Amino acid sequence: MGSRSTRSLLVFGALGATLVFACGGGDEPAPLEATSSGSTSDSGSSSGTTGDDSTIEDDASSSTSADSATDSSSTALKDAGADSGIPVNCNQATACTTNASTCGACCVASASCTTAGTCSKSGKCCTEPKEPAGQKFGGMTYVNWDFGIPKLTSVKHTMCFLSPPSTTSGMYYQTYDFAIDGTGTYHGMQAAKGIGQQVIFSRFGTVDLSNVRLGTGAAQYPGTNEGPYVRILMKYPFGIGCYTVRVSRAEASGEADWFDMYVGPEGGTETFVGGIKFPRATAGVGATILNGGGSWVEDYSTESSIFNIPYTHITLKASAEANTKAIHANSNYSALPNSDIYYEAAKQLVHMELGYRTPRCTPAGQLF
Repeated sequence: MGSRSTRSLLVFGALGATLVFACGGGDEPAPLEATSSGSTSDSGSSSGTTGDDSTIEDDASSSTSADSATDSSSTALKDAGADSGIPVNCNQATACTTNASTCGACCVASASCTTAGTCSKSGKCCTEPKEPAGQKFGGMTYVNWDFGIPKLTSVKHTMCFLSPPSTTSGMYYQTYDFAIDGTGTYHGMQAAKGIGQQVIFSRFGTVDLSNVRLGTGAAQYPGTNEGPYVRILMKYPFGIGCYTVRVSRAEASGEADWFDMYVGPEGGTETFVGGIKFPRATAGVGATILNGGGSWVEDYSTESSIFNIPYTHITLKASAEANTKAIHANSNYSALPNSDIYYEAAKQLVHMELGYRTPRCTPAGQLF
């Protein structure tokens, strides 16, 4: 069955941010991958064993009005500083010491960075990544958000792709991972080789599809590998550009509440992905999303080297309720060393860079 990737969550409380570890809902995300039968299977398992969860068919019937999203969102990058990806020579073993390019994954030698294995990038001394022993894939970059409101009815994240989404590995760009009244859930965007792009919304703890409703072109699936869940998947093409993902509480249904997911180019028309029903923890009290949840990026493919993980550069900004901006954000990393998270205060953007030979320039901790 599919294995769980441990994901770091920073729980905000009265005494500050406390680091704990949790699994991101209990299963690996399943990409859109057509099989000979026209159905799909979970290729996110580290064991290579097909999981119980199915995914939507990779055919024309599952396309949506989102086909124009990439073109529509490309104009939204004026504040994000898009690059077109990394030059080929940025993946060389000597890239951090011999290449004077300003591309995201490269840095240059500097007299001010004298410690062995360091180089300079954007005025910082950075550590060149070394191939670790053991696992070569999984979660890499994590940012947790504090909105100053303990319980939320809506979360919205804008993610800008400054480099092209992966076409060689399965990548999950997850936007918010935290419980709704104690029930595990996550949602976000995915891209993988030969598959294209999709959006995903999952609830854990049930396989009952009566808890799911669908937008046009979306599909629903139950699964039991790594615990029961229900899932919505919808093909949604995205590329370099900015996209907004929103999950908001809708109407009640007995002692449960519907939460609906929407996606769209930043500033453009939203597409309804679907809704999932979540049970209330307290009778008569609407279910809520817990503050302090996190965004993360993972490579869920099995890689022979961390340097085969595609270069990724995204920016993130988060809000909740009626456009309440996050008041604090904290970062954390996995054991994979080729990643960097930093905050651009002038534009109020969190940057995540990872993959290839991305140097570590910024320690984990409070971003703002």
